[in-house]
Amino acid sequence: MSFVSKLSNTVNSIFEKVIVLLFILLTIVNGVGVFTRFILNKPIIWSYEVTILLFSWMVFLGISVAYKRSEHIQLDFLIDRISKRSNSLSINLEIMIMLISIALLLLGLSVTDEIFKATIHATYNTIPVSAVWLYASFPVGAVASIIQLI
Repeated sequence: MSFVSKLSNTVNSIFEKVIVLLFILLTIVNGVGVFTRFILNKPIIWSYEVTILLFSWMVFLGISVAYKRSEHIQLDFLIDRISKRSNSLSINLEIMIMLISIALLLLGLSVTDEIFKATIHATYNTIPVSAVWLYASFPVGAVASIIQLI
């Protein structure tokens, strides 16, 4: 087993556990938020911002896990038709999609750097957390996705 395969498996295993934890926290925060807003008529003002942070991390880490499991969104009907006709065409199409995905992820990383510089000192209104934590989910998920694609 190569180093990249071991790294990919380790990253995937860690991310799966983190995603479950994030989902549980997301459910609790939203459940408590709904209860306090509609039953107690006293909304928790920070629940929205915490939900955004948790959801963002869950999504971008989840993309990496989906790549590892080959469960990412794809045009199944197109892939199935191409696979039946020509195995080499199917492999070429998957390689092309992988290269396009890597290019888009790298482009996104460069944009994220600019966002980091613009929001490094910004914090949320209701929680004492830097806004960078929201934007950090993209590059972490992107790098992990590239590892899964290799």
